[in-house]
Formats: sequence, C-alpha cells, structure tokens
Amino acid sequence: MEKREAQRVAPYLASCRVIEGERKTPGYMSDLSIKGARIACEGPAPAEGAAVVIEVRLTGRRAHSRLGALVKWSRGPQGDEKLSSFGFVFSDLSEEQAAEVHEAIEEFKRRAAALS
Repeated sequence: MEKREAQRVAPYLASCRVIEGERKTPGYMSDLSIKGARIACEGPAPAEGAAVVIEVRLTGRRAHSRLGALVKWSRGPQGDEKLSSFGFVFSDLSEEQAAEVHEAIEEFKRRAAALS
C-alpha cells in the first residue's frame, strides 16, 4: 500500500547538487512530487534527519533553484553499487519555489501525455 500523500512523477530525472554544510555532492533527482523527491549520489548520502539544500534546475529557467530539504531516509551503496540514495521532503519553500516545483511536475505530465 502506498503511504505517500503526494503522487510522484517517474521517471522524472534532473541533475542536481546536494549541499550539506561545506560539502557539495553531485547527484540525480528522481521521483519528484510536490512534497519531495529521491536523489542518487556518489559517496555517502546525508544522514536521516539532516537539513540540506538541493540546487537543481527544475524547469527551462536559466538559474538553478536552491531548495531547502530534510532527509527522511538514507541508504549507502550496497554490494557493487557506487551510488548512495536518499529521500527528502521540501522544507521552508517560498511560494515561488513551491510554484516552480508544481510547474516542473505539470510540464513533465504534459510531455509524458504527448508521448502516449
């Protein structure tokens, strides 16, 4: 049974950077929803409960958005895997940032509908 409150768009994928204090880690965001997303990154993922900033270009805008987030779960690489992953919820988004997330989801849905 699905526990998420918000429907996620998959296979949404966007390159991003995770900022945790002075550490900046490149990664890929997937499974975007209005509440949060998932990120795969090289090296250790931020710990559960960590506050991070996600730098990502969600739409066709030139500038990257800097979105506050709280890590909900974290998994390190397993076996031969090289990537860690973590899920997060957005925190303290401005109205403009929330609108940008919503716009990215709607744009993805329009493109997916045009392909079917």
